[in-house]
This record gives sequence, C-alpha cells and structure tokens, in this order.
Amino acid sequence: MIVVAATVAAACKGASERPPAAEAVPEPPAVSGGAAVAPSDAAASPQGETAEQAADRLSEACDAGAAAACRNLGVLYAEGVGVERDPARARTLFGRACDAGEASACNNFGLVLTMGIGGDVDATRGAAMYQKACDGGDPLGCRNVGISYLDGRGVRADPGRAAGLFERACSDGNGFACTSLASLYLEGRGVERDDGRAADLVKKACDAGDGAGCRTLGELYAQGRGLPQGLAPAAVWFERGCSAGDAPSCRHRALLLMSANPAADPAEALTKAKAMLVSACNQGDGPACRHLAVLLAHRENRDKEARDILTQACTAGDQPSCNPDAVLANNPKN
Repeated sequence: MIVVAATVAAACKGASERPPAAEAVPEPPAVSGGAAVAPSDAAASPQGETAEQAADRLSEACDAGAAAACRNLGVLYAEGVGVERDPARARTLFGRACDAGEASACNNFGLVLTMGIGGDVDATRGAAMYQKACDGGDPLGCRNVGISYLDGRGVRADPGRAAGLFERACSDGNGFACTSLASLYLEGRGVERDDGRAADLVKKACDAGDGAGCRTLGELYAQGRGLPQGLAPAAVWFERGCSAGDAPSCRHRALLLMSANPAADPAEALTKAKAMLVSACNQGDGPACRHLAVLLAHRENRDKEARDILTQACTAGDQPSCNPDAVLANNPKN
C-alpha cells in the first residue's frame, strides 16, 4: 500500500531490551525506501460528498486538463478510496500530472517508479522525477531524492548531497527531512557529527508532526546525547511520538511505564503500558509484540495467547520472538 503523507531508557525489570540508543532513525512511515506520497486534496471536497462522488469529480476535472485533479485521482486509485484500487492507473495519472507541471505529482510518480508500484522498477527515472519535484518547489521531492542519494538508488551514492537536499526540505517545513538530516548528524555521515544539531532538528521534526522525530528526541534525552540526560523529558517525547502514530515511540513509553520505579500508580501505569504495547504491536512493531507477550504470560497468565503473539512477531521478522521459550523465561515480576 502506498502511504499517503500530509505530510527507553529503562526497560522493565529483568527485560532484555536496553535503553534506546540514539542512532540512525529508520525513515518515517513511508517505509519501503523511505519515500512518501503527497496527499490528495479530495478531503477538501464539497460537504457531504462521498468518496465515490469525489472520484467522479476529479476524473472529470482531470479529463478537462486539471493536473492537480489527475494527481489527486491517482492517490485515490493508489489507496482504493472511492474507486477500486488500481496501482497501474495511479502510476499513469501521476505521470500525466507530472508532465503537466504538477510538482507533487512528480514526487508521487518518482515513488511508484522507484518502488515498482503499478509497473516495473525504474529507480533511475524515479530519482529524476524526485529531482523534478524538488526543482518544482515540492519539499517532499527534495527529501525523497535525498534518500535516493543516500542509498545510491538510481543515482551514485552521495551522503553529502543527500544532506544538502534534506537541509533544503527541512528548511521548507518537511518534518521527515529534518529527521533524515538528524540521522546524518548523529552518524557523522555526509556531515560532521553534531549531536546538538541533531537534537534541534528532531525537535523541529516532531513539531512538524513526524513521530519518528519525537522518538529520536526522546532517545537523545534518555542517552544524554546533545541534551541533559533525563527520563522525564524522554517520556514526554515518546508520548508525543506515540500520539503521532510512531509505533516504536509507544513501545519506548510503555517500557518506561513498566520500569522498576514508575512515576504513576503501578496498576494504572501497567494498564497504560499494555495499551501502548497493543497499539505498537498492531502496527507491526515486533519488539512491542514480544514485550506484550511477556506481560500477558507473566502478569495475566495468558501463555497461549502470548505464544500466538510471538509466532506472529517471528513471522513478521522479529528474530528473538522465534524462540518463545527464551522470551517467556524472562519474567518481569522477578
């Protein structure tokens, strides 16, 4: 599925997970290469209009030559909103709108080319479309072509150039780009390592709505990198990241709540922690599923359900979950 973007320090007692290290942050929720698609404006449709009616309206406008309508209709086909999902049709519409000069459509076209959605993979052309979007003033295009240069996908790898593109997009208000740039400063990749600069960038990213940025800021507080060490501020930023839909943030916050000396009432803290682990696990965060399984087995005596969760987490790629006996031998009540 194409993701449309509008776009802890102390583990529970006896747990195996250490405080989160502030390191290169996985690219935000646009997954599969870290690119993101510009949103459809269909949400701005007349009051009471159904998704199907919006699709019909956009189709007529697109046929009449409105490039933005073609782009928005492409998003609907990509997501299967108001129409039957049709990635190939979405790809065609993005290309048509891009040819007509719609910069954000060029970004979307770059994504489907790079990821092989609705057709063959063409990373070289995809990177060129991202660059066209960037040159046309779309910050998301700048961020995504930066990722192409960072990964060497369709272009020669050039972390320094990637950093410049992330800087440009971040300055234009794209929170994803701010988080991407912060990762480079934390690694010293393409730029000189600067934890303080990274902290400023992820704060900006979080304020722009990027949950991964909030999480990284929490990790920096937890580790004392570029900021005074403190679990209380770390918890605040993990909470914000979780509210923004970042599953690892939910897991980190849950682990703080389950720590040896929770700030809140233990029963209340455990209830909240469990809800956060459930949320993170449902979003596909394997480590969260693992911690949830331990909680269910040892605090609620739900061993079978715990093992079922571990099986699902293992299938999803969380290797520790593939050894359920070892995981469940870790009793947080000890």
